[in-house]
Amino acid sequence: MITCLAPDEKILSTAQTALARSHADIRIEQGLLSAGVEKARELINDGTEIIITRGGTAKAIKETFPDIIVVELPITGFDILRTVHQARSLGRRVGVVAFASMVLGIDCLPSILDVELRQYLIENEFEAEAKVLQAFRDGAEVIIGGVITGHEARKHNLPHVRSQCGAEALLHSVREAKRIYAARRADSGKGT
Repeated sequence: MITCLAPDEKILSTAQTALARSHADIRIEQGLLSAGVEKARELINDGTEIIITRGGTAKAIKETFPDIIVVELPITGFDILRTVHQARSLGRRVGVVAFASMVLGIDCLPSILDVELRQYLIENEFEAEAKVLQAFRDGAEVIIGGVITGHEARKHNLPHVRSQCGAEALLHSVREAKRIYAARRADSGKGT
Protein backbone atom coordinates (compact mmCIF):
# COMPACT_ATOMS: atom_id res chain seq x y z
CA MET A 1 0.00 0.00 0.00
CA ILE A 2 1.11 3.58 -0.73
CA THR A 3 0.15 6.44 1.57
CA CYS A 4 0.49 10.17 1.05
CA LEU A 5 1.21 11.75 4.42
CA ALA A 6 0.35 15.43 4.07
CA PRO A 7 2.01 17.76 6.60
CA ASP A 8 -0.89 20.23 6.74
CA GLU A 9 -4.48 20.87 5.71
CA LYS A 10 -3.52 22.73 2.53
CA ILE A 11 -1.44 19.86 1.14
CA LEU A 12 -4.05 17.39 2.39
CA SER A 13 -6.70 19.23 0.37
CA THR A 14 -4.41 19.42 -2.69
CA ALA A 15 -3.78 15.66 -2.42
CA GLN A 16 -7.46 14.82 -2.06
CA THR A 17 -8.33 16.87 -5.14
CA ALA A 18 -5.36 15.83 -7.29
CA LEU A 19 -5.61 12.11 -6.52
CA ALA A 20 -9.40 11.68 -6.46
CA ARG A 21 -9.84 10.49 -10.04
CA SER A 22 -6.69 8.88 -11.35
CA HIS A 23 -5.04 7.74 -8.11
CA ALA A 24 -7.91 6.85 -5.80
CA ASP A 25 -5.90 3.82 -4.61
CA ILE A 26 -3.47 6.09 -2.73
CA ARG A 27 -4.33 6.44 0.94
CA ILE A 28 -4.19 10.06 2.16
CA GLU A 29 -3.48 10.95 5.79
CA GLN A 30 -2.14 13.96 7.66
CA GLY A 31 0.89 14.17 9.95
CA LEU A 32 3.71 16.65 10.53
CA LEU A 33 7.22 15.98 11.84
CA SER A 34 7.16 13.98 15.12
CA ALA A 35 3.37 13.52 14.86
CA GLY A 36 4.00 12.37 11.29
CA VAL A 37 6.44 9.75 12.57
CA GLU A 38 3.77 8.41 14.93
CA LYS A 39 1.22 8.39 12.09
CA ALA A 40 3.80 6.56 9.92
CA ARG A 41 4.14 3.91 12.64
CA GLU A 42 0.38 3.32 12.49
CA LEU A 43 0.42 3.26 8.68
CA ILE A 44 3.30 0.78 8.53
CA ASN A 45 1.51 -1.48 11.03
CA ASP A 46 -1.56 -1.23 8.79
CA GLY A 47 0.34 -2.38 5.69
CA THR A 48 1.77 0.79 4.15
CA GLU A 49 4.99 0.02 2.27
CA ILE A 50 5.70 3.42 0.72
CA ILE A 51 5.07 6.84 2.25
CA ILE A 52 4.93 10.05 0.22
CA THR A 53 5.65 13.17 2.29
CA ARG A 54 7.98 16.17 2.35
CA GLY A 55 10.70 18.07 4.16
CA GLY A 56 11.36 17.36 7.81
CA THR A 57 8.61 14.75 8.02
CA ALA A 58 10.28 12.73 5.26
CA LYS A 59 13.66 13.05 6.98
CA ALA A 60 12.27 12.01 10.38
CA ILE A 61 10.45 8.98 8.95
CA LYS A 62 13.56 7.84 7.06
CA GLU A 63 15.62 8.10 10.25
CA THR A 64 13.05 6.32 12.41
CA PHE A 65 12.09 3.60 9.93
CA PRO A 66 15.13 2.97 7.71
CA ASP A 67 13.45 0.00 6.00
CA ILE A 68 10.41 1.93 4.80
CA ILE A 69 10.51 3.61 1.41
CA VAL A 70 9.87 7.35 1.57
CA VAL A 71 9.21 9.25 -1.64
CA GLU A 72 9.79 12.90 -0.93
CA LEU A 73 7.42 15.48 -2.35
CA PRO A 74 9.68 17.86 -4.21
CA ILE A 75 9.40 21.58 -3.93
CA THR A 76 9.40 22.42 -7.62
CA GLY A 77 10.97 25.48 -9.18
CA PHE A 78 7.45 26.80 -9.71
CA ASP A 79 6.64 26.30 -6.01
CA ILE A 80 9.78 28.15 -4.94
CA LEU A 81 9.21 30.93 -7.47
CA ARG A 82 5.62 31.44 -6.29
CA THR A 83 6.69 31.50 -2.64
CA VAL A 84 9.56 33.96 -3.10
CA HIS A 85 7.43 36.17 -5.34
CA GLN A 86 4.70 36.28 -2.69
CA ALA A 87 7.28 37.04 0.03
CA ARG A 88 8.67 39.85 -2.12
CA SER A 89 5.41 41.75 -1.63
CA LEU A 90 6.17 41.82 2.12
CA GLY A 91 9.84 42.80 1.89
CA ARG A 92 13.03 42.54 -0.14
CA ARG A 93 15.11 40.89 2.62
CA VAL A 94 13.88 37.31 2.85
CA GLY A 95 14.99 34.75 5.41
CA VAL A 96 14.54 31.16 4.34
CA VAL A 97 14.06 28.83 7.31
CA ALA A 98 13.63 25.31 6.01
CA PHE A 99 15.01 21.82 5.65
CA ALA A 100 17.69 21.58 2.96
CA SER A 101 15.49 19.48 0.67
CA MET A 102 12.94 22.27 0.55
CA VAL A 103 15.23 24.96 -0.84
CA LEU A 104 17.04 23.28 -3.71
CA GLY A 105 17.53 25.77 -6.52
CA ILE A 106 16.63 28.84 -4.49
CA ASP A 107 20.09 30.41 -4.90
CA CYS A 108 19.33 31.67 -8.41
CA LEU A 109 16.25 33.69 -7.42
CA PRO A 110 17.69 36.84 -5.80
CA SER A 111 18.76 38.39 -9.09
CA ILE A 112 15.62 37.26 -10.91
CA LEU A 113 13.15 38.57 -8.33
CA ASP A 114 15.22 41.45 -6.90
CA VAL A 115 15.34 40.07 -3.37
CA GLU A 116 18.02 39.34 -0.81
CA LEU A 117 17.84 35.73 0.37
CA ARG A 118 19.59 34.33 3.39
CA GLN A 119 19.15 30.68 4.26
CA TYR A 120 18.81 29.25 7.77
CA LEU A 121 18.72 25.49 7.36
CA ILE A 122 17.14 23.35 10.04
CA GLU A 123 17.72 19.69 10.84
CA ASN A 124 14.65 19.16 13.01
CA GLU A 125 11.47 20.90 14.14
CA PHE A 126 13.03 22.06 17.41
CA GLU A 127 15.51 24.36 15.64
CA ALA A 128 12.88 26.36 13.76
CA GLU A 129 12.03 28.96 16.41
CA ALA A 130 15.65 29.96 17.04
CA LYS A 131 16.36 30.18 13.30
CA VAL A 132 13.26 32.32 12.65
CA LEU A 133 14.27 34.73 15.40
CA GLN A 134 17.89 34.78 14.15
CA ALA A 135 16.74 35.64 10.63
CA PHE A 136 14.86 38.68 11.90
CA ARG A 137 17.80 39.74 14.09
CA ASP A 138 19.90 39.55 10.91
CA GLY A 139 17.54 41.95 9.14
CA ALA A 140 14.98 39.74 7.41
CA GLU A 141 11.70 41.49 6.64
CA VAL A 142 9.83 38.28 5.90
CA ILE A 143 10.41 34.55 6.41
CA ILE A 144 9.62 31.71 4.04
CA GLY A 145 9.59 28.03 4.88
CA GLY A 146 7.37 25.09 5.64
CA VAL A 147 4.61 24.47 8.15
CA ILE A 148 6.78 24.54 11.27
CA THR A 149 8.48 27.77 10.15
CA GLY A 150 5.09 29.39 9.63
CA HIS A 151 3.96 28.23 13.06
CA GLU A 152 7.02 29.74 14.76
CA ALA A 153 6.73 33.02 12.83
CA ARG A 154 3.02 33.33 13.75
CA LYS A 155 3.85 32.64 17.39
CA HIS A 156 6.05 35.76 17.37
CA ASN A 157 3.71 37.76 15.11
CA LEU A 158 6.34 37.93 12.35
CA PRO A 159 5.59 38.11 8.61
CA HIS A 160 5.97 34.82 6.77
CA VAL A 161 4.99 32.98 3.61
CA ARG A 162 4.62 29.22 3.68
CA SER A 163 5.97 27.23 0.76
CA GLN A 164 3.29 25.20 -0.92
CA CYS A 165 3.31 21.97 -2.80
CA GLY A 166 1.53 22.13 -6.12
CA ALA A 167 -0.51 19.33 -7.65
CA GLU A 168 2.22 18.75 -10.26
CA ALA A 169 4.77 17.83 -7.57
CA LEU A 170 2.27 15.59 -5.83
CA LEU A 171 1.37 13.74 -9.03
CA HIS A 172 5.06 13.31 -9.89
CA SER A 173 5.70 11.73 -6.47
CA VAL A 174 2.69 9.42 -6.77
CA ARG A 175 3.90 8.17 -10.17
CA GLU A 176 7.36 7.56 -8.70
CA ALA A 177 5.91 5.70 -5.70
CA LYS A 178 3.81 3.53 -8.00
CA ARG A 179 6.87 2.68 -10.12
CA ILE A 180 8.76 1.62 -6.99
CA TYR A 181 5.77 -0.35 -5.72
CA ALA A 182 5.39 -2.20 -9.03
CA ALA A 183 9.11 -2.97 -9.17
CA ARG A 184 9.05 -4.35 -5.63
CA ARG A 185 6.07 -6.54 -6.48
CA ALA A 186 7.76 -7.83 -9.63
CA ASP A 187 10.99 -8.55 -7.73
CA SER A 188 9.15 -10.46 -5.02
CA GLY A 189 7.13 -12.45 -7.57
CA LYS A 190 3.82 -11.08 -6.26
CA GLY A 191 2.84 -9.26 -9.44
CA THR A 192 0.99 -5.94 -9.36
